[in-house]
Amino acid sequence: MKQLKSAAEAITNIAHVFPKAEELCNRLDTAYIEVKDIAEEISRATGDIDFDPNRLDYINEQLDKIYHLEKKFHVETISDLLAIQAELKQKLDGIDNSDELLKEAEQELTAKQADCTRQAALLTKSREKAAKAIQKEMKEKLVPMGIPNVQFDIRFEPKPPAADGADKVQFLFSANRNSPLQPIAQVASGGEIARVMLSLKAMISGAVKLPTIIFDEIDTGVSGKIARQMAFVMQQMGSNNKQVISITHLPQIAALGTTHYKVEKHDTPIGTTSRLRELTADERVVEIAQMLSGSDISEAALQNARELLNSNQPS
Repeated sequence: MKQLKSAAEAITNIAHVFPKAEELCNRLDTAYIEVKDIAEEISRATGDIDFDPNRLDYINEQLDKIYHLEKKFHVETISDLLAIQAELKQKLDGIDNSDELLKEAEQELTAKQADCTRQAALLTKSREKAAKAIQKEMKEKLVPMGIPNVQFDIRFEPKPPAADGADKVQFLFSANRNSPLQPIAQVASGGEIARVMLSLKAMISGAVKLPTIIFDEIDTGVSGKIARQMAFVMQQMGSNNKQVISITHLPQIAALGTTHYKVEKHDTPIGTTSRLRELTADERVVEIAQMLSGSDISEAALQNARELLNSNQPS
């Protein structure tokens, strides 16, 4: 500022020998006034600034903590750190209030157990009611299938409540009038189990809307008249808007199907392939005859096959 003032005075002193001095002097005066004004404005502005070295150190220290925490918890923003803080606070509050929370949990558990016991009791009652009807119907179905003295009972034993209720259910069976009832898996023969399973499936299919039912050689251990009776049960199931598929080696069952498919296997250079082929009416007669008599098909076997195919009433 002083130098501008001195320069202006010096130029004024040479104005009598340097005509342009007056113009330059005016410019310097203008510059002097502008610089003086700027200096005063800067002075006023800096007067409002409060510089606190301790505050700066505190801020730098806090920033270092933030960067350290972001690195520690593998996050990139302060909002992520705040979310972690809220989660940790919730956990700590849970620890601090653990006694109260435990009491609430125990009360809730007691209420749930009581509700579970009530629901299990209702399920047991419903099962016992259904068991009586099942026992009666099972006897009605098994007698025509060659077990005239069948005994069938459903018994319940209590067990700890679970997703399937509080009952251990056992199917007890005896094919003889004077034999004690025992678990079906222990006393029933293969053929008897097949007939029991078919009877159960027949009842289930009447209660549950199953679009398709597949029997894979459920006729194991039976033949002749019994197989024929089982075939009529499957036929009846199929007449109630259900598709019944039976995989069988018995002609008595195959003959009652609406459609007959034959599984054929062929050896090829790349391995054995299987093919499912629908039989024509004539092919079906031959197939049933072959199932009756083996590879050598006689006229009697063919006639027997035709009779099986034409018969559609249970004996």
